[in-house]
Amino acid sequence: MFNIMELDELEKKIEALNERSRWLPLHEQVLKNHEIVSSDEDKEKLLDLHKTLLDKAEKWLPDSIDVDRFRELRLKEYNKMLLNEATIGGSLCVETLYELTQRELQAGRMSPTHEFIEIAIQATAAEHYSHDQLVRQKEKIQSLQEHSVLNKLSRLFK
Repeated sequence: MFNIMELDELEKKIEALNERSRWLPLHEQVLKNHEIVSSDEDKEKLLDLHKTLLDKAEKWLPDSIDVDRFRELRLKEYNKMLLNEATIGGSLCVETLYELTQRELQAGRMSPTHEFIEIAIQATAAEHYSHDQLVRQKEKIQSLQEHSVLNKLSRLFK
């Protein structure tokens, strides 16, 4: 299981990186950890590490690598991480997306022209499920899955 010690260790490894270091394994670890951590603080820390790591990696790209393509992929990855944070039970939480855009702007990780800002503003103005409604829906679905007839029948054959 993931713990804060591993996060601190990952941060130290990224800080110690130099041009000859292998950054891809650390990159994969940042992405995997972002998917599994639950606290907002840890997710935000991993977004910082993602930015720091890819800022370093971009400086060291060989001439054969298209920098614009690297930046495009980097942005898609960042967007995916944010959408992961804003998803509750498979549904996008508009309120959370808006809060994330504000947090990311303040932290300097998001450009003021990022497309999620306008999307979050428009979606917040439109009718949408609240954060609390999505959480209750997720809990209800989990409860139904745990108590379903199929689940009970499957235990008979174990």
